[in-house]
Amino acid sequence: MPDRRFLATALVLAFGLAGCGGGNAAPTATTTSVQAATSTTPAKPARPRSLDLTGVVACELLSEQQRSALGVDQPPKAGRSTTFDADDCFFLNRAENTNFFLVPISKQGIERFAPGRVNGEVRQVSISGYPGYEVWTEVAPGSQFCTVQVDVADGQVLRAHYAEGGRKQPLGREELCKRASRVAEAALVTLSKK
Repeated sequence: MPDRRFLATALVLAFGLAGCGGGNAAPTATTTSVQAATSTTPAKPARPRSLDLTGVVACELLSEQQRSALGVDQPPKAGRSTTFDADDCFFLNRAENTNFFLVPISKQGIERFAPGRVNGEVRQVSISGYPGYEVWTEVAPGSQFCTVQVDVADGQVLRAHYAEGGRKQPLGREELCKRASRVAEAALVTLSKK
């Protein structure tokens, strides 16, 4: 399992902040919409409310029930993102050869992930009413990933990174990004209860 985490981390570092992610469970009762980002930065949509990430423990963002619904079949692994100076948590679905990270970033705002600021194709998204960006970078099938960054508070972002771990039958962009959105949605449910 450490080798998979190293691979996922290496991919993130090799491709800047690009990527896509998600979960493999049934979606929660929220909606996710995607629209193409333009070359100019539009006015940022309002959040339903601010969710402070200060002191949030990444591995506590998903309950056991949520992890199970997202297909996690191994214990979560706490880590540290040096890129974002934040704790992160790694979740693995060994049976499906997929994994995801959650990173509660309390020292960088959503602007860090705007079009032109990261490697990859950036699309605006709305996750449970919160504005954000989905980032996709084309890499070898079977090792693809998608990230979703959610604007939860001024200067704070919830990041969900969903990846394949060398799958023989790649999931593809739409599925990976859908799963990244599901992971972010589940974490937002937990955060909104705090």
